Amino acid sequence: MLGNLSEDFTYQGAPDPATLHIPEKWILHHLNQTIANATRLIDSYQFGEAGRQVYDFLWGDFADWYIEASKPRLRGEDPDPVRQTLVYVLDQTLRLLHPYIPFVTEELWQHLPHVEGEQPALIIAAWPEVHSQFNFPTDADAFDHLREVVRAIRNARSEYNVEPARKIAAVIDAPTHGETLAAMQDILALLARLDPEQITFGPIPEGEKGVSLVVADTTAFLPLGGMVDIDAELARLRKQLAETEKRIASTQARLDNPNFVQKAPEKVVAQTRQTLADLRAQKTTLEEQIRALR
Repeated sequence: MLGNLSEDFTYQGAPDPATLHIPEKWILHHLNQTIANATRLIDSYQFGEAGRQVYDFLWGDFADWYIEASKPRLRGEDPDPVRQTLVYVLDQTLRLLHPYIPFVTEELWQHLPHVEGEQPALIIAAWPEVHSQFNFPTDADAFDHLREVVRAIRNARSEYNVEPARKIAAVIDAPTHGETLAAMQDILALLARLDPEQITFGPIPEGEKGVSLVVADTTAFLPLGGMVDIDAELARLRKQLAETEKRIASTQARLDNPNFVQKAPEKVVAQTRQTLADLRAQKTTLEEQIRALR
């Protein structure tokens, strides 16, 4: 992250809300919530839960999502608000974590740029405070919705064994969130590995083979022709279906055997029944995927 700070970068402290886009508003909104929750929990001596929530924020919201979402704008014409936000959020999070890992957080904090007049050491720096100007519930909901859409597309890519580096097309029908998703199209393309030139917003095409993913009132349609070799994928799915059916027959035969049901430990019988239920669910999923490809 520090490598993205230019030599002439000057840290200004809390970012100017007027310069922020949806991802910056989202991370600052969640930072506010984390500060409020951690402070309340520490004041009530729930130190473990406070540390867990700060840890989850740092690695989940900040590292997994915001840093990735910030990359398009860091490469854009006006990266300074993103850089200000990155430094500010990391600065505040290190302060929250300092009671738990004092030496590591102190070392990291010393490498951050600071505003003029800042304390020389993290151990005597001010505890973070909630700032009302960073309460952005509407923008936070918009980015949370984008995350759910990204997760749905990632899951579909995984189910259909799409190569990680392969960029695919998508049609997005989003009556409520269309405007905000379009505003974050570059982020959507980056995080979901979509082809930016093949993302369209509008009605889902009729008669075309594809996967429809529903997230709230948003539907993301992924044309299968752009994701997989249909003939090869059908062959793979049919082979997997045949293997699953064999396992179902074998498991069912064990449960149909009175000696097994009566003499085996109850835990083993229960596990076998659960295995059969899981295999039947897998069979249903495979059959649905095969129908979608035909």
